[in-house]
Amino acid sequence: MEKNKIEPFKPGEKWKIIFLDVDGVICLGKDGYSGFNTEALENLRKIIEKTNARIVISSSWRCGDLEKTKEQFPQWLREFIIDETIRYYNYVKSPLRVFRGNEIETWIHDHLDYPWKAWEELDELYQTLKPDGSFKKMNSNRVGQDYTYVILDDDNDMLYFQKDWFVNTSTMEGLDKQKTEECIQILNRI
Repeated sequence: MEKNKIEPFKPGEKWKIIFLDVDGVICLGKDGYSGFNTEALENLRKIIEKTNARIVISSSWRCGDLEKTKEQFPQWLREFIIDETIRYYNYVKSPLRVFRGNEIETWIHDHLDYPWKAWEELDELYQTLKPDGSFKKMNSNRVGQDYTYVILDDDNDMLYFQKDWFVNTSTMEGLDKQKTEECIQILNRI
């Protein structure tokens, strides 16, 4: 899979990411998944405004091409979508189910924990050198210190250690006011 060309966050900036599922979050079962729910979209806008977060699409709406994925969303929302997670089932030839939490964890690992993996221009910033100036190791970021995230999904196929960052919506209610406030609290912890 070709890496999407997205800009890294600026050094020292606290990174805030919303991993966004669509159906059951901003397109609701009561709407027959036929369109975006106005209230849920406004709640998403509120989260972005109060946290300065960016969005990574983790939904089945991913196309494998960021620009095509963005075209499916309202114009105002497109500027906040920076990437999409990998779709493991395209690569794994196994009858075993791949959990969405694994796809999200891969994105976190490659873009947040070790951002120099996604953006080699950050190599110098993350290097630790020995007293003689030679390379010692690459540093990493830490959740709750350098970045935070929230997973918004109506399914619960996340990893156990993601539970503190997971907001589970109802397929019929989606992103309501209570879930919106939970997301804001999680993202504003740092």
